[in-house]
Amino acid sequence: MSGARSIGQQAISEIVSLWKVAPSKTIRRDDGFDWWPGDFKVSVDAHQRKDGREPETWWVTVRTDFLKDVPIADGKFVRLAAATSRFCTSTYAWVYPPAEAWAAHGQAGERPKLWSANTAYVTSDNVNWLPGFLARMSIMQPINAQIQAAGMSDVLGGGVPDVSRPERLRIDGLDDILEMAAQVYVPMGSGASRWIGTDEFRFLADSWGRSDYCFGTGDDQGLTLETSFRSDSALIRLRTDEKHPQLGSGMLATLQLPTFGTPDSIANDCAFYNLLDTFWNDIPLFGCWHPSTSRGGQESPAFSSFVPNALYSPGIASHTVLWLLDRARMVRRERFPQLEDKPMPQILNDRQRGEAQ
Repeated sequence: MSGARSIGQQAISEIVSLWKVAPSKTIRRDDGFDWWPGDFKVSVDAHQRKDGREPETWWVTVRTDFLKDVPIADGKFVRLAAATSRFCTSTYAWVYPPAEAWAAHGQAGERPKLWSANTAYVTSDNVNWLPGFLARMSIMQPINAQIQAAGMSDVLGGGVPDVSRPERLRIDGLDDILEMAAQVYVPMGSGASRWIGTDEFRFLADSWGRSDYCFGTGDDQGLTLETSFRSDSALIRLRTDEKHPQLGSGMLATLQLPTFGTPDSIANDCAFYNLLDTFWNDIPLFGCWHPSTSRGGQESPAFSSFVPNALYSPGIASHTVLWLLDRARMVRRERFPQLEDKPMPQILNDRQRGEAQ
């Protein structure tokens, strides 16, 4: 990266500082670095937007190797990867190329991989907080890779742990940062959610819940919003009453789309959306797409993001809602570009008439 202390360099430096990255365990590159806190490579990169649009924006990505040689053409693997990711990730995404994408763009001689990913879009307005949030959310990637990889091949029915730690580092053992979840996140998640009683959910409902394209309610413990999605609505919820199986209390944010299909088709859709989220789309990635049972027991794509108690800060809920709204609109544009979104009052009136009939 050129220039003195660019926004991208500031972001990288903040991540290095928070993770206490040792130079002896890294390979530095012009646009970032590769790091081995354990057996799996973590790659951090920062790239500047080149189209001249303002404000100056840097795309910062964190990727951790997880499994290699994954059977992406096996329907059972696709379904299991989609379903399992909901419980094994939540602060980041599991990503692999769907078979169709691999057939079109895969490199000759390479085998498909499954990796973990987070992204953020850093500007002068958020450089003081977003890189730190990215570092604290994405540190769960190498932590869980170290915990989960050995048994995940059996769970998913394929793949091999993508271990690449250089021989010279193995004598050092595991980096202390891999204890972050056990020593900080889990203890802080043992009590009630830190978002309860902050009035942020009520504020969000009052701010966005009465617009033409958004309707919702909020109280001390959560928020429910519906946003226009064609002639239907996507459902956004922020919850404090559901504990993460690994991290305890915090804030669970979910997005449920009103698109339905078979288990195979929805699992494929989720794989595609997770891959799409790793390209430049101006929506930070702090969570994972996965199937969810929706109306009448139908399968539909959902996005889940969990923010641990340790990462509580005023404004995080507001940013999370904005990112979920943008994510719903992105999918609508990608999947149904020819259709327009009806205003929420019309959608609600149509729904009431249908229920009355």
